[in-house]
Amino acid sequence: MSIKSKAIYLEPGIFYVENFLEPEELKALQEFCTKSDKWDSVLGWGSESLWQDNTRHTAGDIEATNAVYKINLAMAELVNSDIAELRPNYTVNRFRPISNPPIEGSTFWDDDEWSMGPHFDSDYGPLDALSTIEHGVLFYINDDYEGGEVVYTKKGIEFKPKANTILVHGGSEEYTHGVRKVKSGERYTLSTFAFTPGSIYL
Repeated sequence: MSIKSKAIYLEPGIFYVENFLEPEELKALQEFCTKSDKWDSVLGWGSESLWQDNTRHTAGDIEATNAVYKINLAMAELVNSDIAELRPNYTVNRFRPISNPPIEGSTFWDDDEWSMGPHFDSDYGPLDALSTIEHGVLFYINDDYEGGEVVYTKKGIEFKPKANTILVHGGSEEYTHGVRKVKSGERYTLSTFAFTPGSIYL
């Protein structure tokens, strides 16, 4: 059975697949995240990421590396089409219940409501005409945290995926989304983007 056949749709442009990794594979990835000492703050915001050599976050941890490789293959199968290709690198992110500092002139971050304020994925600065972000793709590594729901503000959809879930959504403004404030615990996700074929970002 292909992974696409297991997809559950919240609406035509938002879908997910649960229970992807084997339990021991998921545990290896969770332990990698909780034990890592390489977290970096992103521009001082509440989000922290593992940026080590981009696609080599898990270097030295064979079990975590194998799990990420398997996830990437599944992500590619879910989004690769005549309109989108998966970017071959990714970021591991963590949100914790900390306050995001105010950013002058920006309404992107809200200390009271959001860990990551509403945005849409293709709105990340000027992209080449052939480099549109067609999909955002996330793998949820854990779910033992309070808050942290993903909210599609133009769709009226609020969703908290279970651990071991791959979530895909469109990259256009129609799929504007944010992450509710993480109130307790730590939220770990692996994220990447799918671009138009031939993109300079692939």
